Amino acid sequence: MTKNDPLILEMLAKAEEHTGRLALALQTRIQRYELLNGMEKVRELQVLLDLRGRIARLGKLESPGYIEALQKLQDITYDYLEAKVGPTHPPLGRATLLVAHKLWTQDPETVEKLLTQCFTPYTSGEIAPGLDPEGLEDLLRFLLGKGHKDAFSWLEAILLRDPSLVGLHILEAEELDRQGKPKEAVETLEHLVDLIPSERTLRALALLRARTGVGSAKADRDLLLRLENQAPDSSRLERVLLRFRLGEPQACLETLGNSSDKSSSKPSHWSSQWPPRDQVLIDLARLYARRVDDYADIRDRMEDDRTLSVFPMGSQLATQLLYLIPEQAKSGR
Repeated sequence: MTKNDPLILEMLAKAEEHTGRLALALQTRIQRYELLNGMEKVRELQVLLDLRGRIARLGKLESPGYIEALQKLQDITYDYLEAKVGPTHPPLGRATLLVAHKLWTQDPETVEKLLTQCFTPYTSGEIAPGLDPEGLEDLLRFLLGKGHKDAFSWLEAILLRDPSLVGLHILEAEELDRQGKPKEAVETLEHLVDLIPSERTLRALALLRARTGVGSAKADRDLLLRLENQAPDSSRLERVLLRFRLGEPQACLETLGNSSDKSSSKPSHWSSQWPPRDQVLIDLARLYARRVDDYADIRDRMEDDRTLSVFPMGSQLATQLLYLIPEQAKSGR
């Protein structure tokens, strides 16, 4: 009965997800997918793709059964994208992304066909982009990273159709910065913050300002205050980077050490095992002094083990400092 009942298979998959057996849940949902029809099948594919994304983000790509399940999911998505696309059978960004990953170097002609098939209904207005905003964001981020010639124009066309897609505005700003247009990038996010002053938009603007140095010290301090009021715990990384930009290494350490979020508090062995608090300050000072040759050993300390990190977002901070340090050298701030 279980093998042929979609409802029971869904309950089983949820139980497997809840207990952390994500690869097994993926297999169960693939089994369920094959029993469904119409829009139920489309919705289940979206769930499958989201689950596959979770597995990838958690780094569980070598879980037992995952490779076999991934191959099956790739076959499913390929068949899906080969079918006629229309309002009742919409393209999905993550579906296209999954196939593009697989075929990028093997069969570029097929990839181009699938990409055109995916984006045309959104850019033409046939399908609302809000149907799959995260999938489109994931796919466009992948294509921009690969330097695809049409990716940025697709991004802009979709934003014209639906300006409410916050993630795509942030992606647009990141790409403008990558293209050597930091002022335009920051202005894009400043306008977005004016329209949608959410935690996500404020954090994105802070990260970009810290990385590029665009904006006045007063504007940076105003943004710091807004982050402290709206997102005191979740914005610690962004506030640390802004304080580095402002030349306040001691305040950086204080920001990292203060959090009301118990789940992200400093390890209990902070002062006794790894590394001592003084070492943290030394590391931050060396990074701020733009001694890039010292970066590797600091990074190793930060990323040695998640439970032994200097602070919860240590590896993220180490990565962002690679962007920040050269910019400080150029700006003299």
